[in-house]
Order: sequence, then structure tokens, then C-alpha cells
Amino acid sequence: MMDEKTMLLFDDYLQGALSAPQQKDLEQRLANEPELADAFVIFRELNGHLSHHYSEERASFAAQLRLKAQEHAPTQEAETKKTTKVIRLRPLQYFVAASIVLLFGAILWSQLAVPTYSDYQIEQPISLSIRSEGEIAFAKAEEAFNTGDYEMAVLFFNSILSNTPDNVEVQYYKAIALTQQDNYEEADNLYKALWEGSSVYKYKALWRHALSKLKQKDRASAKALLEQIPPEAEDYEQAQDLLDKL
Repeated sequence: MMDEKTMLLFDDYLQGALSAPQQKDLEQRLANEPELADAFVIFRELNGHLSHHYSEERASFAAQLRLKAQEHAPTQEAETKKTTKVIRLRPLQYFVAASIVLLFGAILWSQLAVPTYSDYQIEQPISLSIRSEGEIAFAKAEEAFNTGDYEMAVLFFNSILSNTPDNVEVQYYKAIALTQQDNYEEADNLYKALWEGSSVYKYKALWRHALSKLKQKDRASAKALLEQIPPEAEDYEQAQDLLDKL
């Protein structure tokens, strides 16, 4: 159990207040006692959190540890002989338990709150503006993309672009398909060419380019791209929401 005496020992160790023999003794115990080692890790995380965010609270916490350790020192031996099954937590222990829950809860929440590429849906189903001379290729490209067969979709997009290389609509969806396959270099080049242009896909490509960077875990580049999306863009609100989360 992580009682006041143990927590005080941990605190002295972390503050460099132990003598060399005491430090060596604790380190040997940590190496040989798994439960004590687990308790030390928890205390170290809590101590670090308090030190970083609440310096006064950390000092108060340490003072309470010393006071409680002194109060319970005479009765410590007697308490260890009790066999009652009812475990009563002292106020300080409630404080420690609550702090640990808050600390690790905050860490877990921060991890869960981090946005990911999969949080943002792909535009499906797509319906391409079919050209009469390539109706079959357009239909096949739509079908492949809408069913998630992005490799096949890229093949049909390439076929279409071989005849109409300036088709920005197909370029845009091809870039998304490439992103889905983690073919980032080609995808990002397509996105960049589109948002540097003046087509109706300009800002949509900028939005998807930012999402591509998010998928690559390049948050700095994602933020830089999101900041370029103007208020008149269709995806402006989503972009601002993602910026806030990043």
C-alpha cells in the first residue's frame, strides 16, 4: 500500500534529499518489488504533474506527507497487525487517489481528443460529370471509388486523365484515392496543384490536403494549410474546428 511514509520516501528520492545509502536501498527495492515499483511510477507522474502545474500545491502536498508520516509513526506497527477486512482511506489517501484519477483521466482524454484522418468522412458516393467519349471509364471509376476499391479507382482515373488531363474533378478524387492508399507524395502534389489553381475544387483540395497531412501525423503542415482556408470556403467551419483541436 502507498502509505504516507512510502510517499514521503518517494518524494525525498525525487527531490534528491536521500543519502547515497538510502537512495541505493530504495532503488534495490524498486528493482525487486514490482508493487512498490508500480506505486513509485504513479507517485512520480503525480509529483511531476503537481510540480509543473501547481508548485504551491506540490509543496503543500509534501508538507502533508511529512505531517501524516509523523502522526502515524507510533501506531504504524500496531496497524499492520490488524486483520480487519474494512479498509478506511484517510483524507490524504483520498487526495492521492483522486489526484491520480484526475491525472491519468486528463492524459487519457487528451489522447482520445486528438483528431485523426478517419474522423472526417470521404465524400461518397461520388457522381462524376461524365463525358460521352469515356462513359464506361467514368462509370467504372465511380463504382470503384464508391465501394472503397481505391486502387482500381486510380486506374480508371488515370485512363480518363490520359484523354482529358485537365479534368480537375477527376484529379481531385484521384488525390483522395491516393491518400487512402497512403500514396502521399503523388496525392499531395495533386492537391497542391489544385489549390494553387482557380477551379471550383481550389478550397476543397486545400481542405483534403490538410487532412492528408493529418493522416501523415504532420500536424504543423496540416495547421498551416487549414489557416489558408478562407471563410467563403465550403469546408471553412470544419477547418476551424480542426484547427482548434490541433
